[in-house]
Amino acid sequence: MSHDDPFAENPILAELVEPAESAQMDPWGLGATIMLSLAVIGVFVVLQTAVVIGFGAVQSLDMLHAGDYDWGRLSHNGLLLSVATWISAPLCLAMVILLVRLRRWPSVHDYLALNRVSAKCLLFWTTMLLVVLALLEATPRFLGFEMTSEFMVDIYRTAVFLPLLWATLIVAAPVFEEIFFRGFMFRGIQPSRLGTLGAVLVTSFVWSMIHLQYNPYGIFVIFLYGVFLGVARARTNSTYLTIGLHSLINLVATIETILRM
Repeated sequence: MSHDDPFAENPILAELVEPAESAQMDPWGLGATIMLSLAVIGVFVVLQTAVVIGFGAVQSLDMLHAGDYDWGRLSHNGLLLSVATWISAPLCLAMVILLVRLRRWPSVHDYLALNRVSAKCLLFWTTMLLVVLALLEATPRFLGFEMTSEFMVDIYRTAVFLPLLWATLIVAAPVFEEIFFRGFMFRGIQPSRLGTLGAVLVTSFVWSMIHLQYNPYGIFVIFLYGVFLGVARARTNSTYLTIGLHSLINLVATIETILRM
């Protein structure tokens, strides 16, 4: 009796017993990625809005009848920002993971580029970021205007519980935003006709547009940071790296705010 594998010479049978070889290995396409990303952003906005309404209701029980209620100040409330972020970020992150699983990608970590980098790589990109931070810090002074963000000052003064705000800026926001923008969105855009450059620019633009609480120059700076993070993501295939770099950006911005208050 022959002990040869009967499936080896029959590709049809081999495909039946080894379905993993023919499993879906393509990420969500460009159109699907954009639509699903908009859905995630929509859910994020709805959750944030619900928290704002609840927070406003606590502060003003008759707000629905008070036409002079200052809703604008809520967007600069540090405690509200922290609570809203810690509610919306984990839920939207779970939504992103679900979307990856629905695509039947073999590994969520691989789809979202949750890959480690070497110490040498981390040191290189950290050094490069510090150079970029220094340049962006020097530019406003050279042009003769102040870089201090009124938004950052306001949220720090209204944080109530500072450790929560620090955790929001340095942990929650970078983790969610990097996994979503440089992870999920980047993965779906890069293989498309837009390519790597398109993935870097599109994710940077959308990322900057969710930071409309800053002034125009601040939004432009955020776009530039997005380009830097996108390049780092493209070169290293690691959102772990961009999470760390994003955290460093926020850490430096927070320390600068404290020093200028």
